[in-house]
Amino acid sequence: MSAGLPLVQWILDTNIWLDWFVFEQTADSPVAQLQRHIEQDAGEVHRVLMTQAMWDEWVDVLARPQFAIDAQRQAQILAQTRALVQWVETPPTPRQRIRCADRDDQVFIDVALACRVDWLISKDRHLLRLHNRARLWGVRVVTPQDWLKSMAASCAPCSAA
Repeated sequence: MSAGLPLVQWILDTNIWLDWFVFEQTADSPVAQLQRHIEQDAGEVHRVLMTQAMWDEWVDVLARPQFAIDAQRQAQILAQTRALVQWVETPPTPRQRIRCADRDDQVFIDVALACRVDWLISKDRHLLRLHNRARLWGVRVVTPQDWLKSMAASCAPCSAA
């Protein structure tokens, strides 16, 4: 770990990975800033968790025809993703589970709660609706924009000094 800083654990939903690797982002967009923040100390201060189910969804989405990503570029994206993530076995489902209306997204909230991640960054409305209940477990379910606002608010005293 770097300079005694606490480890921050993340889960990024598939839409965030798409924004990161597939869709053009301006340098000041929330996803581009999230990307720089995570890459800065990946593995030392920031750990992005990935399970097999999350990976399978990511592989499936990248291959969808609407994105028109050739096989070579898909392989590059997957290799880059693999280098950024900490692979975790799928943890047992939390006994007190928060149900997600979209069964495909259930894995994200289950792993976030079981691993007690700090941030579940999402653009999915089904996951975002769970933010109040997840907060009771110490998990912040937020959009990239809300994450950026939170970071700015927590660093406001730093910039005032």
